[in-house]
Amino acid sequence: MLFKMPKIAFYASIVIGALLFVPTVYLAVVNWSPKVFQPLLSVVFGGVVTAFIALSFILRQTTISERFPVYVVLDQQTSLPTIVPGERPHSAFDSMSRRANLEEFDPGKFKQREVIFKSPDEKFEFYAQLIQYELVVQMYGILRYVEGISQQTSATKPTIVSVEVFDLKRPKRFTKIEGQDLIKALSHNRFLQPSEKRFWEFQEAWLPLPYKTTLSIPDSRSLILERPGYYKVTLKIDPVGAGQGSPLHLVDKFGNSRVETLGFIVTTEAVFEKFTSGSPYSEESMDWVRSLFNRLKIEFFLGTT
Repeated sequence: MLFKMPKIAFYASIVIGALLFVPTVYLAVVNWSPKVFQPLLSVVFGGVVTAFIALSFILRQTTISERFPVYVVLDQQTSLPTIVPGERPHSAFDSMSRRANLEEFDPGKFKQREVIFKSPDEKFEFYAQLIQYELVVQMYGILRYVEGISQQTSATKPTIVSVEVFDLKRPKRFTKIEGQDLIKALSHNRFLQPSEKRFWEFQEAWLPLPYKTTLSIPDSRSLILERPGYYKVTLKIDPVGAGQGSPLHLVDKFGNSRVETLGFIVTTEAVFEKFTSGSPYSEESMDWVRSLFNRLKIEFFLGTT
């Protein structure tokens, strides 16, 4: 009953306002003169100012943010990610490892990639681009599909395959970001190989984003979703450092392997404009953003634990 009271008050105020509107207009027309309209205009102006001030206090700029670490574990001899047997297929960890290791030299033909980094900055730049590309790939999977498939393999037991259904807050109206637009946005990313371009060229390879939202990739370490006047989402990739060995939560997977770990922090932040933050579109988009940020965190970090 408590949840219905604001709606009752709202509709009651509309009815009362409508009932008073007609006699007010009648009285103003019948008695229209400088003596009447000057104070009347002052009252109307004051009411508009009061309403604007009230809205300014009620509406608030809203910021939604999330941060999570991303670890890239490299073989010390090759400086390429180690592919872990039994890792969940198509997880961000597995996908990045395979994408970094394989280089397409002819259409549909791949070879083991060879890399030589001249400096730590060059190495971090290489893997920042890898994470950036994987963010787009994971967003495609998150926004287009509601199910995730995982499997557990064992040398002595049958493979266990499970399906997980995710609850993503989806907008009622959305804009399609076509694959061709993604190809243009990712044109400077080294991991956009010919086979990847062919995938994004498929008619069904598109991203559903909230209505009138655009996607841009200004540099190798960020990604922006935006609808001017409503909100701006920034996904930013920052290198943290490198160290010998694997992260504690991955020790069981790598054992005593000679590996090096690169650490990154991915910051996902959405800023909703003050004067449109109370609109149904913004509220719906806020729910969508929270769901997306949470799923990205699961796929990139929690999914490796």
